[in-house]
Amino acid sequence: MRTSNPVLTRTGTPQPDRSLDELLRGDPVSARPPSGAPPVAIGTDRLTVDSVIVTTLGLLGLVVVAGAVGWNLVSDSNATAGRAPAWMMGVFVLVIGLAIAAAAVPRHARIIAPAYAIVVGVLAGVVSRIYEVRFDGIVLQAIGLTIGVFLTMLILFLNRTIRCTPRLRVAIASATFAVFAIYVLSFLVRLFGADIPYIHDAGPIGILFSLAVVTIAAFNLILDFDAVERSVAAGAPSSLRWNLALGLVATLVWLYLELLRLLGKIRR
Repeated sequence: MRTSNPVLTRTGTPQPDRSLDELLRGDPVSARPPSGAPPVAIGTDRLTVDSVIVTTLGLLGLVVVAGAVGWNLVSDSNATAGRAPAWMMGVFVLVIGLAIAAAAVPRHARIIAPAYAIVVGVLAGVVSRIYEVRFDGIVLQAIGLTIGVFLTMLILFLNRTIRCTPRLRVAIASATFAVFAIYVLSFLVRLFGADIPYIHDAGPIGILFSLAVVTIAAFNLILDFDAVERSVAAGAPSSLRWNLALGLVATLVWLYLELLRLLGKIRR
């Protein structure tokens, strides 16, 4: 399983004999391990697509509840002025820390995943409130687009319109790292009162940059789907569902926030 999502474990899971759509339609427990994969003892607690779906939905529920809390923590004056609360910096650092912890200590994902969902939910709620005050209805638009992009990428993956080849994995991972590096550099530059020109503006370059980032986030979903498919087909343990669900949630929240930024630039 290889993915650029930092909260997923990078392991060399062999190519599955059965695709995700077959695993969804059939009994995942009866799926044969791919050739070369270590044998899995009958009766062990194995990963299923259903368990990943249920866990992902549970984490998304936490994101929504925490998002509502974050939304209500923003004062009217700050929201109108477009200012985030001072404590948001700590929330952002905590989100990054939990993502790193999930990648570094994957066996503790059962604990880290809910904590991450709560913290990133508060972050998304604060950002959403600020955007909604400035651009009425933008949050519902971003949510609708996020769901639409998710379903589109899932269909393209299931139909094998987009195949998760090694070259594609490298390309998406490299692009994701480049975006992360740009955001980190932008954050450091802002600490000294400056900013990277154009990428945060509402001009053509800023909009094109946001479109590129949204595309990269969308393609990260392909890597997440591939990780689920490979893990289930390889007979991975059920506990891995927390890592896979966390990866999906992280990608979906990132995609939502980038769509929010893109819509905000377009509507300025």
